[in-house]
Amino acid sequence: MSFDTKERIAVTVLSMIRQQPISKITVQQIMARTNMKRQSFYYHFKDIYDVLDWSVRRYFCVPFSYRPEQTFDAWCEQTLTYLSDNQNYSRKVALALGEERICNLFFPVILPQVNRLLFQSSDPALDEEQIIARDIVTRVIMSAFYQIVTDHTKIRVDAHMRSVHALLKVLVK
Repeated sequence: MSFDTKERIAVTVLSMIRQQPISKITVQQIMARTNMKRQSFYYHFKDIYDVLDWSVRRYFCVPFSYRPEQTFDAWCEQTLTYLSDNQNYSRKVALALGEERICNLFFPVILPQVNRLLFQSSDPALDEEQIIARDIVTRVIMSAFYQIVTDHTKIRVDAHMRSVHALLKVLVK
């Protein structure tokens, strides 16, 4: 029941941000649309941004979590395609939460992808220099995805994949 309530609230917020800026949405409006009491919202979430955090983890982080059979290249293409297909919504969520918050949410998702890319393992034993290098590459990739999402031009998966291939050529020798 608790998960269903969270899900209903999150789906309602996501639906509402497609129609209006996040700054114009109130808890009262959300709960009126869900036919639930205001207390239910605060039982599950601190505020609307907490709903967005939960939604990002649920709808973005979980689907893009590490899968051993998927290459880094395939993961990037899947991620870019999803972001392209949901660009307006993704942009609104990214801008509402900000780059730092988005990066903190995505760091654990992207980290095993970068580990596999650089060290051929999703969870390698690394020395201090390798950890620094891995973290820099991870942050650069997260920042690039954030910039792609928040840019007001159409996401062109093919063009961005050419950039990924150029990066891979330099990083993986």
